[in-house]
Amino acid sequence: MLLFWICAALLTVAVILALARPLVAPARRSDAGERHAADVEVYRDQLGEIDTDMRRGLISDSEAAAARLEIARRVLASAAAADTPSAGPATPSALLRSSERVFALSAIVIPAAALALYLSLGSPGLPGRPLAERLAQPPSVASGIEELIRRVEAQLRSNPSDGRGWDVVAPVYLRLERFRDAADAFRRAIDLNGESTSRLGGFAESTVLANDGIVTEPARQAYQRLLELEPGRIDARFGLALAKEQDGETEEAEVAYRALLEDTPQFAPWRAFITERLEALAARRAEAGSPTTRPRGSPEGHIAALPDEERRQAIRQMVEGLAARLKNDGKDVAGWQRLLRSWSILGEGAKAEAALIDARKALSGDERALGEINAFAKSLGLKS
Repeated sequence: MLLFWICAALLTVAVILALARPLVAPARRSDAGERHAADVEVYRDQLGEIDTDMRRGLISDSEAAAARLEIARRVLASAAAADTPSAGPATPSALLRSSERVFALSAIVIPAAALALYLSLGSPGLPGRPLAERLAQPPSVASGIEELIRRVEAQLRSNPSDGRGWDVVAPVYLRLERFRDAADAFRRAIDLNGESTSRLGGFAESTVLANDGIVTEPARQAYQRLLELEPGRIDARFGLALAKEQDGETEEAEVAYRALLEDTPQFAPWRAFITERLEALAARRAEAGSPTTRPRGSPEGHIAALPDEERRQAIRQMVEGLAARLKNDGKDVAGWQRLLRSWSILGEGAKAEAALIDARKALSGDERALGEINAFAKSLGLKS
């Protein structure tokens, strides 16, 4: 409390000095003679302008004479004002004494008024309350969302096995776009409270958003489990189709998107997302010049027919082969993009960062290619 009063006194002194400094500054007496001399210079310039306008024919002789007469009248009035003694304090010392009185009065009145207002309206005897004590109090209606979140977080730090607390805070994190916190909270809620469609859906969505739109393996498993609990669920079907697209299974992804589109009402808000993915697949296929279906017996068709674990192993081998090829021939921008996307989809963030560094070295000197790689890396969320 003593520290508070010391700070308040210092702030009061600072405010008074800032406000009263002009009052105690040395007074400057106006010089009427100097003003008169300045007026004469102005009127002399105006007379010159009148002569110039008359020579150009802009004004007549009578107008010029009237203007000169008016200027002469102003010169006489200025001279008369210069000769008239000014009223009020005549000396700087008198002005200074008056200013000192005002300053002394302000130094007394302002602190006294502030103290009287604080004693009548404030609570000087109210003890301080630490943050932990304030959080221990039950929340009021006026509590803000941030304070409520801090209360729940404090409770969860002291009792991390509180499944209800994780259930409460997880969707709030998601709405506040704290995606990594939301994914962690949903995961803890699932571990403590068991699986439910809301928890699995929230975990999958927040995990995808936390990874810049990449459907990682935990999110894919959550979508798969969600679809088992609630067959036909739209967000789960879309997430699994997106995972197939990101894994390079473009045909399977297109089939899944089209099936989803058929089951989607005409004016459903998510219909535009499905259409967008189908258009992206079509544009990618047209750009690559590939047929709409894979030839039977092609490497891609063979990999797609493998069990999940063997398929992932085969995909990883293909990605490592692509990385080895790019080390020998690093001018393939599209190849580097496929490599970065593949490592990101596989959850190999460190390898994706290292591949980005290698790509920049291989493409050094080609500004256009470097720009494409940097933009593509940014879209994947790579920070190197």
